[in-house]
Amino acid sequence: MVENPYELGRFVYLPGKRIYGLYFEIPPSIIKEHAFLYDLFKYFADANIPVLHFKMSRPVPGKNIKGIMFLDFTDKRSNIKDVEQVIKKKDYIRDVKIITPLVEGLVVDNVMFPPVLHGERVFILREPGLKAFVKSLREKTGTGYEAILYHIGYAMGKEYFKSHLKIVGDDLEELTAFSEAMFAIVGLGILEYKRIDFSEKYAETIVRQSLECSFFKKSSKPMGHFTRGLLSGWLSELFRIGINSKEVSCISMGDAYCKFIFEKSHT
Repeated sequence: MVENPYELGRFVYLPGKRIYGLYFEIPPSIIKEHAFLYDLFKYFADANIPVLHFKMSRPVPGKNIKGIMFLDFTDKRSNIKDVEQVIKKKDYIRDVKIITPLVEGLVVDNVMFPPVLHGERVFILREPGLKAFVKSLREKTGTGYEAILYHIGYAMGKEYFKSHLKIVGDDLEELTAFSEAMFAIVGLGILEYKRIDFSEKYAETIVRQSLECSFFKKSSKPMGHFTRGLLSGWLSELFRIGINSKEVSCISMGDAYCKFIFEKSHT
């Protein structure tokens, strides 16, 4: 995986533009009919209304699929109310709501709440907040906070393993692949399990582009305490034993990636 940022969020901010949002729902059965997206976008193309941003929720069996579009009405004679009425009449649409600007050019989705990932509620912690959590509090409370970060991560890692186990089952290859994918999806970094040895209860992982460790520059020691805890908790559930761990390379020290080693705890 190479760096290829994905912009999250369901909003558009274009000062000076007349922007509206349009929320809609479609039944799950319609996803099999390839023409519905063509029909929807063709309407806006024919009406000469630019679609600035478009998202659809992940399909979940038995539940309507939710979509949102952000439309540019700048210098257009079209009216959002007229568009709403047209969309409502389409046979594959189940619900439509207009989202009005908060201020000129700024439209934020205020219809869909709460955000969920695989059916479980989430909250998004942007970089300034995460930096405060990882770095600023350490600066105020001292190095003892590093142990707190580790233990928070450890407890979270144990719970994440249980969740992953429910989703993909106990096949090791599928478990580690899913763990790596989720680690990247939530933005922690690019995780790779390099070695897992059940007989020795030993594991090695590397994390590229660690968000936690990116907050520290020219450090004299590894700084991935939360990440180390997270992976230790996950592996402790996999091995069903206590885990000792250490970070042997770290981008905060100028290394190319962060490397973690995990061993059976003897205490």
